[in-house]
Amino acid sequence: MKFELDENLGSLTSGLIAEAGHDVQTVSDEKLNGTDDARLYAVCASEVRCLITLDLDFADVVRFPSPTGSWNCRAATPGFGVAETSVAPRDNFVDSD
Repeated sequence: MKFELDENLGSLTSGLIAEAGHDVQTVSDEKLNGTDDARLYAVCASEVRCLITLDLDFADVVRFPSPTGSWNCRAATPGFGVAETSVAPRDNFVDSD
């Protein structure tokens, strides 16, 4: 899987993802430090990369919709454990009857 690591995460995280066999790039690698959220989103979408960030602005699914129409999220927070969720496209929730 291809990941983009935001500037708010360090090299340890990048190393762990790479060791797990994934393709990981960082915002710093691509000289995107300080770029606005819309540009970073566009870069990730064009490279088909999953963005890993602590920036809560990206939780706004209206402003930053999933290019594939669904979201699979896994977040780990020290002291609070791991939360997982899968969100299907809105059409999957509409009753066809």
